[in-house]
This record gives sequence, C-alpha cells and structure tokens, in this order.
Amino acid sequence: DGSPRSPYAAIYTSLGCPYACSFCCINAPFGGPGYRRRSVDAVLDEIAWLYHTYNVSTFKIVDEMFVLNPKHYVPICEGLAKLPFADDLNIWAYARVDTIKPDTLALLRRAGIRWLALGIESASAHVRDGAKKTLDDSDIQRTVAAIQNAGINVLGNFIFGLPDDTHETMVATLDLAESLDLDFANFYSA
Repeated sequence: DGSPRSPYAAIYTSLGCPYACSFCCINAPFGGPGYRRRSVDAVLDEIAWLYHTYNVSTFKIVDEMFVLNPKHYVPICEGLAKLPFADDLNIWAYARVDTIKPDTLALLRRAGIRWLALGIESASAHVRDGAKKTLDDSDIQRTVAAIQNAGINVLGNFIFGLPDDTHETMVATLDLAESLDLDFANFYSA
C-alpha cells in the first residue's frame, strides 16, 4: 500500500521441507526431505526483541513452508496475536495451497500476517503432478479467495518450463495467474 517497510527483518521459524517437489533444491543441503522447528518462545522472543530494539515491524518468515504444521504455526500465531504491538506487524510467509486451513486464516491475520506466498507453479494438473506438486484446480481458486477474504494478500509463484510443459500449458499458466486476481505474482523459468 506504499507504507514504509523499513526497518525490515527476515527470520526463520523452521528449516527444510518435508515435501519432495521435483523442481526444488531446498532439501539438497539436508540430503532429502526434512523439517526442523524452532521453539515458539524463541520465535516470539526474537520478534519482540527486533521490534523493541530496532523498531522492526515488517518481517519475512523465510521458512520454505511456515503454514505447514498447525502444531508449529498456530501457537506462534496465537502468541503474536497477543502481543501489544500485533496491529503494527506486517508479516510475509510461505504456504502451499494444500496446507491452508480456512479455520486458521483469521488467526493468521490477527497475528500480523498480511501476505501469504503460494507455490501454485502451473495451471496444468499434469505438469504439477509430474513435478510432484499435486493440487486440484478448484482448490487453487478457492484457497486464494479464502485467503483474500480473510484480509491477507496473496503472492502467487509460477514456474514455466517444468517437465511436460508445452506452449499451451504455459499460456494456460499465465491465464490462470491473471484470472486469480492475485495481489502480486512471481514468474520463474525452470
């Protein structure tokens, strides 16, 4: 919205990812899919320290998948929502279409999460399946709408040139990106 985003901090609440999407190199340093989490208290303490010490209110949660395990992200969001400066927070985090739980979206927003980045990748179910990223087309549209209805902006990530991608499937991906009325989009080549 044009408001200042600095000072800014990037933090981790977890490392790795339990998924094995064929195009992704996140798990390369770990030798395979894996996922380690920081404690809720450590995350909340770090955010409070950055806010009070450096006046940071804009955060990027760098986790490959913050919205993944409700046992991890829900307590963090509950703690953030209770902070006296929760309304000042402007947090960006990553999720998958299939990890979004509609009943947690209001909590995410109260916790200061104003942006969720989704890996949509392709409009083609065949291309997504080949990349080991199985999603249902209607789930994509329904999830984007639910996130936006909760007052959270959606950033869509798309990849062109995945195995089995054709000119037609890439055009369909661009058409999908335009039809979703996203708040922002990133386009990558494989």
